[in-house]
Amino acid sequence: MQDLTAAEACQELGGIAGTTLATLRATGVIAGDQVGRTVRYQAADVAQLRDAPAPPAEPAWIVRLGRSRFSEVDDRWIGWDESWSEGRKREAARQWWRIADPDRYVGQTLVATVAQWAVGAWRIAPGGKIHFGLASFQVDSHPDPGAWIGSRFPISGGPVVLHWPPKSGRSRPS
Repeated sequence: MQDLTAAEACQELGGIAGTTLATLRATGVIAGDQVGRTVRYQAADVAQLRDAPAPPAEPAWIVRLGRSRFSEVDDRWIGWDESWSEGRKREAARQWWRIADPDRYVGQTLVATVAQWAVGAWRIAPGGKIHFGLASFQVDSHPDPGAWIGSRFPISGGPVVLHWPPKSGRSRPS
């Protein structure tokens, strides 16, 4: 199996930044082998991300997650880590977001992403809460998470919560 350097992997993934590739690695979305002071990536793993399908066109809320860390303020883990249990992933993705009324989106999909790639999908359920202007979604299992997980969203920059599909330009939460 052919190895790629970080620079080659970034180029294969459409010219993403090295920091984005490092985040994908730190969250476990892609594996990389440390060889001395460099990281090597399997060409097949890079190709799987490169060739990711477009996401479904059904309405969804995208939450953008980064490296995992423990928040002492919230006394919980935030971010993303592929090695976490399904319960911890769900808890990290469902709260706390700048959304005015989480129950308005009951029945839609909540999609967790790292960089542009979907890593988790749940169905938004009734019972969302607002605390100090931030929303916590209640979520249930999604009937078809595989339709979302692994897909690549054509987004860059912008807010940490986005509506999908965008109506025109970037969508802002309401």
